Amino acid sequence: FMGLYSIVLLVLTTLFAEIVQKQLELQSTTSVETDHTYILSRLNYDFNRADSVIIPDVIGDVSEQLTLVIEGIEYTYSVNGTAFELSGNGGTFQLNSPRTEVSDVTFQKIGNLSGSPTIKTKLKLNSKVQESSGIKNIEIDTTFGLKP
Repeated sequence: FMGLYSIVLLVLTTLFAEIVQKQLELQSTTSVETDHTYILSRLNYDFNRADSVIIPDVIGDVSEQLTLVIEGIEYTYSVNGTAFELSGNGGTFQLNSPRTEVSDVTFQKIGNLSGSPTIKTKLKLNSKVQESSGIKNIEIDTTFGLKP
């Protein structure tokens, strides 16, 4: 009887551990994908409202921060440790969740002198949760431009 009880207990413990691991993996995947969508949407929203780009200011320049002027107020995107932050109008807000970290952020001004400012944006979102298949990450590599 004890042998059978031990086997059932072992099977239930293993099953519970696998369920917990899958739940953590789903949460980390969801966090990375949600942050990816939110950051892209926020950048797109601000570029559509922006009047000008201050940093980077010269075509070809690459910077770890981006400063836009929107209705006369400067808004700066930057990394603080592993947090992707937006500062401006009296506050600083973290754009990624506590379950993710941001790295390898660059903003490069591209385009021609007579055209509207265009910024090539790159960053990497990494999950802080280790999955059995490795760390979930998404790389953002896209371009935003000011409306003419």
